[in-house]
This record gives sequence, C-alpha cells and structure tokens, in this order.
Amino acid sequence: MVHNNQFSVKTFVKNSGFLSVTRMLSCYIFLVLCVLAGLVNRDFFAWSTWQSMLSSAAPMGVVALGAMVVIISGGLDMTAEQGVAASAAVAGCVFGWSQNNIWLTFAAALLAGALLGVINGVIITKLHIQPFITTLATMALCQGIAFWLNEGHTVNLMENPNFNVLASTLLLESQSREIVNGSEVVVTHGIPLSFIIFLALAIATYMVLNKTKMGGYVYSLGGKEEAVAFAGVPVVRYKILVYMFAGFCTGVGTCITISRVGHIAANTTGATLMDVVGSVIIGGTSVSGGKGYVFGTVMGVLIMVVISQLFYFWNIPTLWRDVFKGAIILFALVLDRVVNQWNSRRKALLPT
Repeated sequence: MVHNNQFSVKTFVKNSGFLSVTRMLSCYIFLVLCVLAGLVNRDFFAWSTWQSMLSSAAPMGVVALGAMVVIISGGLDMTAEQGVAASAAVAGCVFGWSQNNIWLTFAAALLAGALLGVINGVIITKLHIQPFITTLATMALCQGIAFWLNEGHTVNLMENPNFNVLASTLLLESQSREIVNGSEVVVTHGIPLSFIIFLALAIATYMVLNKTKMGGYVYSLGGKEEAVAFAGVPVVRYKILVYMFAGFCTGVGTCITISRVGHIAANTTGATLMDVVGSVIIGGTSVSGGKGYVFGTVMGVLIMVVISQLFYFWNIPTLWRDVFKGAIILFALVLDRVVNQWNSRRKALLPT
C-alpha cells in the first residue's frame, strides 16, 4: 500500500500540469497582450502590422537565443547590445575595404561576433573570472571599438543594391488592399526572410539542446557544474562553445540589423540589453541556470515586440517604456524565484 501511495503522489505531481503551466505562461501572456492591442487599435491585426513586428523581432530574437543558452549553462552575457555595435563596426570596415561587397560584410559580422564569444569564453574559463565581470568589461570594450573604428563617420551600405536582402526579402509574397489608419493602401504581404532565419536558428538551437550530448551538458553545467566536471566532461571546451554560439548569434543579429537600417554607425544596435534579457527571462529561462526553453524564448521575444507596439499605439514616452519593461522583467524574476522555491518544497515532500 505504501508503494502504491508513493506512486500515486509522484504520478500526481508529474501529471499535475504545473510545469506545463509555467512553460506555457509566456504563451498566455502573449495572447492576452494581442487581445489588448487589438482592442486598442484594430490595425494591430492587419498583416502589415505583423509583418513589421516580425521584422523587428528577428534581430532581437537571434541574439536572445544566444543569451538563453549562456544563462542555461549558468553563465551571463552582458555584451548583447554593444557586441552588435562592435561587429557592425568591423563589418563597416570590411565593406569599405572590399569595395562595397555586402556578402563579405555579412561574413565579417559573423566572424567578429563569434570571436567576441570565444574571447568571453576563454577569459571566463581560463582566467576563472566571473561571467558578469568579464562580459561587463568586454561590453565596454565593444563600445570603445565601435566608436574607434567608425571615427564618427557613418558607413552607407546603400551603395550596394543588395544591402537589404536579409531585411526586405519576403517569402510567399502577394499584394492586397488594406485599410491602414483610415486610408486604403496597397500592401505587399509576405513572411520576412529575417524572421525565417530567426525561426531556423531557434529550431537548430532546440535540436542541439534537446537531442544532442552537448545539449545535455549545457543543462548540466547550469545545474551542477562540479558534478559534470567530476564525471570527466571537458567543461572548459563546452563553456567556450556556449559563449562562441552566443557570439555567433550576435553576428547573425548584426547582419539582420545593418540590412534593415542600411548604414553602420557607432550606435548601431539591433536591440537593447533589456529587451534581450527580458525576452529570455519572460520565456521561462531560470537566471540560476539549468532550465530554459527555446519556445519560451521565442514567445518572450514576441511579447516584447507586442509591448513595443502597444507603447506606439498609446504614444507612451520612451522613459516610461523602459520603466514598464523593467517592471515586467522584475515580475518574471520574482515568479522564477517563487517557482524554484515551490519545486524545492515539492521535492522535499515527495517520499524517497
């Protein structure tokens, strides 16, 4: 009878749906925000609005995926915003050196981002410096590099006709007439290529985290790094790979960003650090490491985009936008803490 009671308790906890609810919380928040935005302005449901939102979600999303993997592994990356600026500055130099070759420019951005990630990983693992201090220092370094390489000038990518290939290309393109702001306009429909890149990278990240040995190591590093090292796993190698992946994502975000804006300046960034980290935390990734969901991060990115659209509809000043976003991130952190404490108490109450 004791065995049956223990089994029933474990089965109840396992099938209670609590973990499913926490994973799907970002999805519920997203739906509520969409309904609210639709009530505020009916143009929210027009495809032209969504097309614009998906385009703006792409650069933030790919950088958020890299930040998510780092946080899952128990680390932290503060270079998300300034890393894009530094990678863009390097890409701008290559654009001029290669006589306006946009493909070499994109390749330079990818390599610069990956190199930044490797530098972060090597400093953290080899010199045993805390991730927060390391990435905070490299963030300042990236900002200085961006200003130094640009020297106050702006690189005009529009000199190459293919500069916006990543931002303006639409898949399944079609045209129709819509009422936008009370006027009838011809709108070109399609799925932005940049958003497809984001989704493809999200799928690849999911496969690596959930279907490969490396993914298991990443989650284990965020939970019990000492146990992983004791088991003979090359912790240093996998940590460097984690930060290199985050840097690569920064490079991809840089390519999409410069393709959207058409120029490179010292302040060129795809998304703020608050938006990136907020997307990851709202998506259910635990700041203590060991837990995170790709689907949740994707939903977190979409939530941040919808919130920005609501700010636009309500004409909220920029200062108050940051206050509101900060409050949302703080709420997500508190919720994460409550969930972790609840899980700890639940495990303590389970029969051994």
